[in-house]
Amino acid sequence: MAFLPSQSGWRRQVRKLLLALQTSSLMPWPVRRTLLGFCGCKLGAASYIEPGAHFASGDVSIGDHAYINRGFLIDGLGPVRIGARVRIGPGVKILTATHRITEDPLARASAEVVHAPVTIEDGVWLGAGAVVMPGRTVRSGCVIGAGAVVTRDTDRDGLYLGVPARHVRTLPTI
Repeated sequence: MAFLPSQSGWRRQVRKLLLALQTSSLMPWPVRRTLLGFCGCKLGAASYIEPGAHFASGDVSIGDHAYINRGFLIDGLGPVRIGARVRIGPGVKILTATHRITEDPLARASAEVVHAPVTIEDGVWLGAGAVVMPGRTVRSGCVIGAGAVVTRDTDRDGLYLGVPARHVRTLPTI
């Protein structure tokens, strides 16, 4: 169980502070790992997160031997599941929230916020600057090219490129 399970009052503010502190390159990895754990993030064995990775949520689980590079962002409203042996390049964004689009052109900017979970299965590589949109699943063995935007669930072992990300080919498996 997380040290700070509640999202209300002072606990929420402390959680935000701890999540912000863990981004510092002055903090050694064991301290950053502990801070993330206090906030409810579950980190697998031998996983490593570079300084400068930003978690706006504690509802994150990361599998064994995963690597997350600098500039990573999770927006923090929906749960995020990242599998084992995942590699995440610099500047990758995982978004779990968006706004409903309304018919009223004056109200679109203040529309209702909705969120959905994101799942990154085992053995995925998300290239630099890739974006995974709310509610998406990136299936195991996929490679998402640099700058691609995942707007639909992927197939296993696929190479996806572009905006929106499109299937280019199926990658060989062992």
